[in-house]
Amino acid sequence: AMAFKMANQIIVPSKYLVTVLEKYFSVPRSKINHIYNAFEIPKVTPAPKSKIPTAISIGRLIYRKRVDWTIEAVALCTKNTGKFLQLLIVGDGPDRPRLERVAKDLVKKYKIKPFVAFLGQKSWLDGLSLLASADVYLLTSVYEGLPFTVIEALALGIPTVATDIPGTNEVATNNKTALTVKPGDIGGLSQAIEKISTDKTLARKLVVNGKKTLNKFTWEKHL
Repeated sequence: AMAFKMANQIIVPSKYLVTVLEKYFSVPRSKINHIYNAFEIPKVTPAPKSKIPTAISIGRLIYRKRVDWTIEAVALCTKNTGKFLQLLIVGDGPDRPRLERVAKDLVKKYKIKPFVAFLGQKSWLDGLSLLASADVYLLTSVYEGLPFTVIEALALGIPTVATDIPGTNEVATNNKTALTVKPGDIGGLSQAIEKISTDKTLARKLVVNGKKTLNKFTWEKHL
């Protein structure tokens, strides 16, 4: 808060963070500039494509990311459809032991095959390679400033399901660039995953629209 008072101007990378500074830190709106971060994706070689439908989650394994919701939604989708969906979790953090227990408990609860692979921390390029070969990207956080993993998924043409929260909904617009669901709605997340997996026309629409929004994140626009 002291740094905010000392600064003449503050730059934030999302509209949501403007409201955070105003509401929680009492920063005058006149001191805040919103400029989206620039984004350039390198040439990505997709990882070998699995014959099994694959969902992927990428990020730090901390509680506010609510990866447990991702895990349960994928398990519920498999239970409800009878079609096995594997989940790759890229990243590490203090919440990993709990999440591993959640995954094991859901296998027993829904009587399904083990479906989660915890891949640990990966380099940015390796993470992009895994993302590029997935069928759906999942982000179920309760807080995001501006989620670059969603932008990466849009750039790579991977359909996305996310929680409808400030920050995330600046790039993931429901039924336009992604499917978004109220935080904590496991059933809704499961249905959204199933919808994206089965409705190829919808998935294609989200991908096309998503790529059109990326002009907000170019270096030209940023500068």
